[in-house]
Amino acid sequence: MEHIGNTLRRSLGGIADWPLMVMISMLISSNQHAPDVERQRATMIIARVHLISLLFGLLTLLWTGIDALAFDAAIWQPLALCRIAASSGFIALAIFTRGISNIVQARIAIGLMFVIPTVFYAITYPFLAGAEVSGWSQAVFTGYALLPFVIVGGLGFLPITLKEGLACVVPLMVANYVVQILLVDNLNIYALLGIGWLLMLLALASTFAGMSQLQLIIELAKQASTDPLTKAFIRRFGQELLEAQFNVSERQGRPFSLAFADIDDFKSVNDQFGHDTGDKVLRQTTSHLQDNLRKSDILVRWGGEEFLLIMPDTDYAGAAQMIERLYDSGLGLRPDGAFLTLSIGVAERQADNSHTWEDLVASADARMYEAKKAGKNRFVGPEPTPAPEPATS
Repeated sequence: MEHIGNTLRRSLGGIADWPLMVMISMLISSNQHAPDVERQRATMIIARVHLISLLFGLLTLLWTGIDALAFDAAIWQPLALCRIAASSGFIALAIFTRGISNIVQARIAIGLMFVIPTVFYAITYPFLAGAEVSGWSQAVFTGYALLPFVIVGGLGFLPITLKEGLACVVPLMVANYVVQILLVDNLNIYALLGIGWLLMLLALASTFAGMSQLQLIIELAKQASTDPLTKAFIRRFGQELLEAQFNVSERQGRPFSLAFADIDDFKSVNDQFGHDTGDKVLRQTTSHLQDNLRKSDILVRWGGEEFLLIMPDTDYAGAAQMIERLYDSGLGLRPDGAFLTLSIGVAERQADNSHTWEDLVASADARMYEAKKAGKNRFVGPEPTPAPEPATS
């Protein structure tokens, strides 16, 4: 099973040690994507949709000359009107993508990029269904018949999730079946099923290619958002997560807690044993913190030996319980054999009546210094609930 998981991870383009199920979930849906992933993805999607729209806006119009050479006026002239409309749609989409920047608008752009050729196919195929074609006109007609395959192939250029790929492919396949069933005389059901099967295989291959691009974006974003020493999130990225989680808590009226943790007497470790040993202590502390966090909690290296624990949907009582478990399990030993300890300040949005995440961080930071002044190796939280003094082991 582990071998299969590693093979699948490599095949998806993974370059970091992601849990397999988490990685698959992020490729199926964007619900767990971090803000910077969505920003980078939106930027790439918009740029590619813009370029494709410009190219197809031009090529769609220029193809009118080929239609005129291949078909009679009764066919190519209506096709020309459709091409003018489709070309105008692509140019309008190219203009639209110049002024957008977020992932919601990027999804709209993807949808429009697929709607335009799908509608073009559904409208133009009736003009060609009853036409007598041979030679050069047969080749051009075949190009029209294969248009759904060209459209589906475009998915491979976009960093999309599986859900987004299906949202583009399903309407196209339905349109293809409807057009074939309604307009083709002496329909061969087996041929239609074969075409549908090939179209689905191409759609899956193209969607997989798009998902591989998405996986690479996720991996690179993770590398850019995590501290290389401790593997905790860096401060810049932590601030973005903190702001997003705080806003959700405020809108939904949910509790939201922070814990500001500082390693006690860390400077003496660097001074006495060197920075390499200090780095080991930082990694040891981070590992212990991460082992005690819940799945919904977020660990951020705020700076130096300071860490921020973000606890969504957690009131002060819940945060205190988690921190008590943290102390009870012990942080290990310092290089001199003494216990490694933390001073922690806790703040909770509702208890502290904080209106911004900056206020909440400031409250937790101030209480961390209160814990230092009170003797270290303890945590201090909001009143009126006093925080119990932690164990010393």
